[in-house]
Amino acid sequence: MSEKIRVAVVDDHPKLREGLVRTLSDQGDIDIVGEGASADQAVEIARQLSPDVILLDMNIQARDSPPLRKSRKLALPFESSA
Repeated sequence: MSEKIRVAVVDDHPKLREGLVRTLSDQGDIDIVGEGASADQAVEIARQLSPDVILLDMNIQARDSPPLRKSRKLALPFESSA
């Protein structure tokens, strides 16, 4: 069996986030490694847990910042698995 995809879900709407987590958790090849409700939590989850995928509400805003979708720099260094 191959490794599970490590996923974090970040959305400021609790019911939507919970539904996504429940649906994704039912998939045999996905492991939910983190949940968050803010852009700041998304960055912390990325730094601390290094998920393969972050399912992110693109309109979520960081404190005193524009939405993450408007960011032009990655918060974390890109690592190639080549």
